[in-house]
Amino acid sequence: MVKIFEREKCDEKADKVRAMIARPPIDPTYKHRNRRSMIWPTAVIEDPRTGDFLGYQMPYKDLDKQENAQRYARENLLWDDSEPEVRYKTALNLAIVVNAIHQQGHAMGDMNHQNILIEKGGYVSLIDCDAFHIKGPEQIYSGEVFFSRYTPPEGRGNTLTEVRRSDRFGLGIHIFQLLMEGFHPFQAKGSGATGGSFDDMIDGNEFPYENPEPGELEPHSRAPDYQSLPKGIREQFGKCFVSGKAQPITRPTPQTWISTLREASGLANDEGGTTDSGKEGSSETEEDTRTGQSIREGTTTRNQQSTGKKENKEAEKSIRELRAEGSPASGSATNATTATKTPGGASGTTHRSQRHGGGSMQSDQGRASSASDSIQRQKTKATQIGATVASELRRTLIYIGGLLVILMVIYALLVAM
Repeated sequence: MVKIFEREKCDEKADKVRAMIARPPIDPTYKHRNRRSMIWPTAVIEDPRTGDFLGYQMPYKDLDKQENAQRYARENLLWDDSEPEVRYKTALNLAIVVNAIHQQGHAMGDMNHQNILIEKGGYVSLIDCDAFHIKGPEQIYSGEVFFSRYTPPEGRGNTLTEVRRSDRFGLGIHIFQLLMEGFHPFQAKGSGATGGSFDDMIDGNEFPYENPEPGELEPHSRAPDYQSLPKGIREQFGKCFVSGKAQPITRPTPQTWISTLREASGLANDEGGTTDSGKEGSSETEEDTRTGQSIREGTTTRNQQSTGKKENKEAEKSIRELRAEGSPASGSATNATTATKTPGGASGTTHRSQRHGGGSMQSDQGRASSASDSIQRQKTKATQIGATVASELRRTLIYIGGLLVILMVIYALLVAM
């Protein structure tokens, strides 16, 4: 599959997509189950004549066999029609894939249920990943949109740490909906309940499932029996929606949810995915303890710049030598499907305004100035150069595929006329 951007979006997306390709998360279910849990860019699509960025190539996913997370919860995870273990496994799979994103240093930011797809068996896939907050080799690329239904009272935030804390709140809401037939945790009834948009409910209501007040503030009348959930799960919801509503640092991390849901479901460590996501990202607990370490989004350190330039020169030299030996033979083009982005999700939903706009993005790599880090860079440099050469070879083939896509579009337009 390929995704082609509108012309005005190309300049905005080009560097971000390349950064995503350079730092892909480990796909846990693909590694263990051969199922894609995130539709992540794999190669850049460029105009074969000018070299201009057009979009990107991504793994194929049959979207007709999946439902968005909210609909799946309401139609497939009703308590009368499903076993608790099935609901726990589905929620577990979502926690695993969000953990993989965070462990690679990225953040989601946009937790829209339209972009979280679930298929039979509880397997989860994330789409429209180019809307995420991406930690590139030299800078941070922010996300464009967020969905108020899953956004905490303080807003999404700007730094990666803030956005990850916002993700924890959204993940908690998604897990609650998957376990509670799609009901939002801040939907409430009673004389003291706030109605209206989910934005208003989150701001105006306390979590009605913990210490409900009959007639004043209590859960939705059709919601399942919250007390039937395992104690460990209810404790995490309390940390997310009671103390965590005002204190983001107390919200359970994806790793905490993984442990809690595994215990509740009785699943072994290799079922539904894996928690091993490599060592690229620091733990979220460590990030919560850091202070005064934010820098402006898009800035880099001198160490990063000099290292990047040196590696780029060596990679370009290798590519020139390879091209001097001859270009690769062109292969047959495959069918391409163009995917489109629908910013903001369902119609009629408003985006929450940022209440805490302060802060700036930080690149952790700038602190890596020790001798051990220098040695590690030398060890990985050869691998990076090889990956760059392979990427250039793929790009040459993609040029041809991109040209065929353009010709197919032109032909379709001519036929339509």
